[in-house]
Amino acid sequence: MIDFSVVGDSPPRRESVLKVTGQASYTDDLLIPGMVYGMVVRSPHAHAKVKNINSEAARKVPGVLGILGPEDVTQQKFNCAGSPPSPLLVKDEQILTDHPRHVGDRIAAVVAETRSACEQAVQKIQIEYEILPAVFTVKKAMAVDAPLLHPQTTVSNVFKTISASQGDIDEGLAQSEIVVSDVFQLPAVQHVAIEPISCICHFIEKDSLTIWGTTQTPFQERRVLSELLGLPESQIRIIKPFMGGGFGARQQLHNQHIGALLSKAVKRPVKIVNTREEEMYASVVRHEVTANLKIGVNRSGLLQAFDAELFFNAGAYGSHSPIVAAAASRKLQYRIPHYRYQGHCVLSNAPVAGAMRGYGNPQLSFAREILLDRIARELKMDPVTFRLLNHIKVGEKFPAAIDVIQSCAIEDCVQGANGIKLAIDKKANHQLDKSENEVNRAWGVAFACHTSGPSSKEGMSGCLMIANDDGSVQLMTGSADTGHRYLCQ
Repeated sequence: MIDFSVVGDSPPRRESVLKVTGQASYTDDLLIPGMVYGMVVRSPHAHAKVKNINSEAARKVPGVLGILGPEDVTQQKFNCAGSPPSPLLVKDEQILTDHPRHVGDRIAAVVAETRSACEQAVQKIQIEYEILPAVFTVKKAMAVDAPLLHPQTTVSNVFKTISASQGDIDEGLAQSEIVVSDVFQLPAVQHVAIEPISCICHFIEKDSLTIWGTTQTPFQERRVLSELLGLPESQIRIIKPFMGGGFGARQQLHNQHIGALLSKAVKRPVKIVNTREEEMYASVVRHEVTANLKIGVNRSGLLQAFDAELFFNAGAYGSHSPIVAAAASRKLQYRIPHYRYQGHCVLSNAPVAGAMRGYGNPQLSFAREILLDRIARELKMDPVTFRLLNHIKVGEKFPAAIDVIQSCAIEDCVQGANGIKLAIDKKANHQLDKSENEVNRAWGVAFACHTSGPSSKEGMSGCLMIANDDGSVQLMTGSADTGHRYLCQ
């Protein structure tokens, strides 16, 4: 019998000691010779037009090396998402804009010898705005009289609708003996990683760019920067230091393009580090979602129909939204003959919504599982038994999906969860003071699954393995540490 010493084992991460002892170097810890500092001038208004920028006083601040406005940079539109190229993604964003569409939108940029000089210059830049009407919710953004956020790009604030279907939803609902429905409002969520978004950009020569920064998708960001800056990908090098939290927020461009242009202008490496305030309003959030769900079932407990219409608040720019809406359509692991899904991506003046752990899954799963609990109570059926009765098995397909499921261990998962529940109940009952009638304990159940698509596509990943004379193997891969880890027992 072969003894595998590595396969199936969980060795400690090599960098763990550096992290816990504080020796790990994050982006803001790095000091590049000749390095200076950059800062972004951001709009205080959710929707406005810039009428005039006066930077005369700012340029006189000691240590200021340069200031860039919208007229100084390319006006080429791009999509900031660090995702593989997709026809779903809309290019609607500019590096610097004279038409800010959310609080924190990028208007200008300052480069100076010190951070203090940057801060002083930013305060002295005088910008005259024409305030425009703003809409922050899906409902208001879809109103007939709502301002159109991107008239050059879209004809409606609903800029993408993703659809998926199987069977006949009307027939399925008509055949159902029990139909439940509700509308759920899921709020936006900020990632709040410990390390703020940071980058150091250095145009080493006329057409050679090196970037150190917080990123989860260095290769995709290199591709977007190549298109935006007119540089071959071979001339852009992205180095990812240790990262203090990702969760999806670092899966798109933030300040790298500005840092690159500032560096090119002053011919020195430029460091830009977001403040905590900038993290909250000028990075990205999880999508706020309004979910309209309707589920039909027969008296024996078999699901017949699932009708979902979701409205994703994309915020001011398209970013990841269409792919998030598409991903949500594929996260239904129950056997349902009649299925319809519509995911509408809606522009608003809210903060930009991007990638976050779950990628459209938590919002829909939350709403769905609540309705399934209501159905189980109506049927007087155990909620776990009801879910297992309808769960996809090996050899079957998710609704409206192409691929056949090749593995599924939901029964083992349920059995393990039941064991944990019994152990906790036993311990709690032993410790509980029976005289304390105010103490209540309740258990709930929800099923969910998560799949990942882009990394499994041909040509989207690779590695190099070298077998050495002593039997050891070296593995070289571009997989990025995404900055978040969980300990599992």
